[in-house]
Amino acid sequence: MSFSKDSMFSSAGYYRIDVQGRLQKEWEDRLGSMKVLSYQDDGRSACTVLQGTVLDQTELAGILKTLYELHLSIRSVNFLGKRL
Repeated sequence: MSFSKDSMFSSAGYYRIDVQGRLQKEWEDRLGSMKVLSYQDDGRSACTVLQGTVLDQTELAGILKTLYELHLSIRSVNFLGKRL
C-alpha cells in the first residue's frame, strides 16, 4: 500500500464522530471545535454526534480517548474532507 503526501494526516480535517450515549453540550469546550448534538436513534437509545474541525492526529486521538474515558461506545468516525 502506498500513501501520497495528501493522504497523511498532517493538516486539519473535518470529522463526524457518532457515539452511543448522551454527551452534554458543555463538553464542546473540552473537545476543541467539535459541535455536540444529542438525539434518539431508531431503537430509542440516546446517541451523540460530534462534528467539526480536528487540527491533527494528536487532537483526534485526544477526543477519542476522552470519549472512551466517559464510557461512550464509538459507533463511527468519518473523515468528511479537508475543511476548516
